[in-house]
Amino acid sequence: MNLTESDLRMLAASWITPALAEAAGLRRVDPVEGAHLAGRNGSGDYAGIAIPYAWPGAPGVREYQLRIDRPELERLADGTTKEKAKYLFPPGRSNILYVPPGAAPAMLEDAGLPVVICEGAKKCLALWRLATEGRERPRFMPVAVSGVWNWRGTVGREAGPDGARRAVKGPIPDLSRIAWAGRVAIIIFDSDKQRNASIGAAEQALARELKSRGAAVRTVDLPDLPQLDKTGADDYLAHGDGGPERMAALLDGARPVEPPAINAADQDLDRATRAAWEALACANFPAYMFRHGTLVRLEFDESGAPVLRELTLERVRYELARGARYFVAKDDETVPAHPPVSVCRNILATPDPPLPALSRIVEVPVFSRDGRLQLEPGYHPETRTYLASGDFDLADLPEKPDKDDLLQARTRIDLELLGDFPFASEAERTNAVALFVLPYVRDMIDGPTPLHLIEKPCPGTGASLLADAVSYPATGRSIAATTEGRDEDEWRKRLTAKLAAGPAFVLFDNLRRRLDSSNVSAAITAMSWEDRRLGMSEMIQIPVRCAWIATGNNPALSAEIARRTIRIRLDAKNDRPWLRTKFKHPDLRAWMKEKRADLVWSALVLVRRWIATGRPKAPPSVQRLGMFESWTEVIGGILTACGYQGFLANLDAFYSASDAEGATWRAFVEAWWKMYQETEVGSSDLYSLAGGLDLREGSERSQRTRLGILLGSVRDRQFGSYRIVWAGQRQGAQTYQLQQVKVEDVKA
Repeated sequence: MNLTESDLRMLAASWITPALAEAAGLRRVDPVEGAHLAGRNGSGDYAGIAIPYAWPGAPGVREYQLRIDRPELERLADGTTKEKAKYLFPPGRSNILYVPPGAAPAMLEDAGLPVVICEGAKKCLALWRLATEGRERPRFMPVAVSGVWNWRGTVGREAGPDGARRAVKGPIPDLSRIAWAGRVAIIIFDSDKQRNASIGAAEQALARELKSRGAAVRTVDLPDLPQLDKTGADDYLAHGDGGPERMAALLDGARPVEPPAINAADQDLDRATRAAWEALACANFPAYMFRHGTLVRLEFDESGAPVLRELTLERVRYELARGARYFVAKDDETVPAHPPVSVCRNILATPDPPLPALSRIVEVPVFSRDGRLQLEPGYHPETRTYLASGDFDLADLPEKPDKDDLLQARTRIDLELLGDFPFASEAERTNAVALFVLPYVRDMIDGPTPLHLIEKPCPGTGASLLADAVSYPATGRSIAATTEGRDEDEWRKRLTAKLAAGPAFVLFDNLRRRLDSSNVSAAITAMSWEDRRLGMSEMIQIPVRCAWIATGNNPALSAEIARRTIRIRLDAKNDRPWLRTKFKHPDLRAWMKEKRADLVWSALVLVRRWIATGRPKAPPSVQRLGMFESWTEVIGGILTACGYQGFLANLDAFYSASDAEGATWRAFVEAWWKMYQETEVGSSDLYSLAGGLDLREGSERSQRTRLGILLGSVRDRQFGSYRIVWAGQRQGAQTYQLQQVKVEDVKA
């Protein structure tokens, strides 16, 4: 055994003797061997203690866990620091149980031998000493999970409806290697479970799983010890206020794990509602119920996509039936009962429900506002995001990517992913990369993001495929398209339904009509969307954190939409572009599925490169886009730091090409000036010149009225060298005149 005196003192503080450490195979490793055992190939000090995981009766070591001496420090938002992971496993591993040395295979099958479940190998070794010291037969068999939720993991893969392989989550196989039927199982997690609802929820979920296997489940509530933030089983055994006798007494007095019991006959509605909320709050760890405009819960559809469903009366009742044990008293006994409907209604009527607020669902690691990468699946309160990444396997990501890392990332993005698309200019390609990066830094942007218009001159050029290419890595599936609304009311309903589901992208695919909607304009620039709930007078407010995409063949946009849009133009310069061949990846979607993790890694490298250079803003050469200043600074800074050129350089060309409305008004104003110059005129005078304006169908009288409304809407606007100004009333009618603007004023 090569453990140092310092190592032995540390182990003694966890009630582990040198003989037990030697029997467990604990040994010191240098940084090189430590990095190898932990599956790390990047920079870092991986010196520490190697902990071998073995299984009773099986030869050799299954896997090593590394306890590093000097874990990296992570700076928190409040300025304090905390240690990053001190215990490391190789990445991509499956969760397994730790079983102490000397546990015989027969013990796994002995239902008369209680099993004590703790968190961490050190605690398991300390409990093994308690179970065996001075005894011929152990009083119990301890086993350890590597985290309170790590009795679950990826147990297989299955083909989804789209043919892609996806992870299947469930209890780890090691649980099935222990006979649970008729056996006492005692869960002993750290003392902070009283303060950390996630630990309590993990305990209840594990208890439900073991009960389903026939175990009689108990739990121990460890007390806090002086001078310790939290107390583990090893701390309690080694501490003067604890010790082996008191620990044995705690284990003997372990209590059953039960969901909270609530009297369904309680007529005090306020008290009954508070009890129901307490049960729901306890069951909501890890979080899957949220506030998102209204009360929602996270579900997964047939393709495995995360979606948000509104918590209706029936769904609330379902959740209460799972999270609490309702009863009524009958003949001096308690019998099961259903959650009362009145309580469910009161839950839905609660003005400030104790559920976490959710802004968006993500399916890849993303950066928080302060630049920290969120890798852990589940809810992140700092950004109000939920990472539903499953077993997403990501290669080691460098903290400070070097030139080789950047070259690898850009090659994969520019040549492999986007290389076959016929971008009309460098600016179009760079804008496509901007859209590709956006989902990973959305929480670093303090404001809205523009509509990304992928346009082309004819069908078959690849606009829909490009929309897939830039979005697939972030979601693992093609985006569901949102069809155009026929009128404003239909647009509003569709936007509300779409945004309520918490999408990462909203796609208006293959635009056929002129995109001119005040609701779409408002949604693009909004940080939250307010609308009336369908079929009700109640208003809801939904966070807007999606990326906006539209595709079409030279689509027409209103001026309001155009100024909220950036262009990504494709042009194959071919009358039948769909017949093109000789692509680098003939089946690009299949390649993206295979390389999804690599593409995500590449996006994260671009962002990390920008962060490592001090998060510079976009340089002055990048044109600022009004209403999207924060987006311009962040995305422009990332692209510039990574060597991309031409970001937003096509804005003027796009506005000139897309401003059909402005061109019509300029032609109208030119004709107006030619006929009337600065004379005060009304809509009846100008009607004969307004054939190109949108006067809608109808009688001449209604069209004249429409022209008057249009003139009022452009009052004080300038078209070319002329400004339309209000000139007062004439015989009850509004009049207008043109003012010629000097050349130097136009340039200014």
